[in-house]
Amino acid sequence: MAALSPLRGLVAGSTTSAKAVNQDAFCIVRNEEVPLSAVIIADGLGSHFGAEIASSIAATTIGAGLDEMTTATQLNIHALFCEASQAIAQYTTMHANSLPLDLEWQNAFGTTAILAVETKHELLLAYIGNGAIFHIRGNFNTFPTTQLFPWTAVNYLNPHALPRGGKNALYQVLSPYNPPAPVTPTVLTLSKDEEVLGDIILICSDGIYSFDQVPMGRDSDQKVWISAEPSLTLFLEALDGFFAQTPSQECLNRGVEEYLTKLKAANLVCDDCTVGVLITEKALEYQRQLKAKTEGG
Repeated sequence: MAALSPLRGLVAGSTTSAKAVNQDAFCIVRNEEVPLSAVIIADGLGSHFGAEIASSIAATTIGAGLDEMTTATQLNIHALFCEASQAIAQYTTMHANSLPLDLEWQNAFGTTAILAVETKHELLLAYIGNGAIFHIRGNFNTFPTTQLFPWTAVNYLNPHALPRGGKNALYQVLSPYNPPAPVTPTVLTLSKDEEVLGDIILICSDGIYSFDQVPMGRDSDQKVWISAEPSLTLFLEALDGFFAQTPSQECLNRGVEEYLTKLKAANLVCDDCTVGVLITEKALEYQRQLKAKTEGG
């Protein structure tokens, strides 16, 4: 879904999967009273029992907390993440009789969560687990063709992961196994660019991108090389296509869905893939002016 926010920016989200059960979830919030717009995505841990339940509870709990706010001073991201963890624990308590007796709680009802919030003058970003948060400036599509990736697209998410047994293991997740108190999301506050380029935020689950899963290697000279991420290239292409049209609710919704379709067509969907997008009013304005200038001359 996508909609014009009370801040006159756009917010959208969508999910797809290559698996029989999609263990990801997302939620969109537009609180006109505060005002704020937000998108939340949650990625249930694939190895966990009840992962799709945990992700759904996390996304809806954080979303409900944002939706129920009446003033900006009530925004407490740490409290929202703790409430999500508590809600998952409450679910397991209520349904204890229907859960397996031999359930390994350290591998049950775990989920990551990523939150992007737009307020009047700020962008608030928070996460626990992995995935990605890309901050993209409004001029991302003005670079020469020789510049394969614009330097204005930067990933701010440093995964809560540790090497374990040759793999990456998350040490921060939302789950009933971890008591609510230790839940400590990483929180970033950005001042919005309201004067020049505007801001675009892309958040996604690790099925699309996560830095702890990026292939790296050494060449014959022992220089380290990091693999380029095709899913980001496809997103920037989809974003460029969105701005080539007249930006609208329906257009962004369609663009997000088409992006996920292109991921499938490129055989890049082998897991659950969820994406959330925030586009500020200034970014929309910058792109409108860019389009008018291009068409006019």
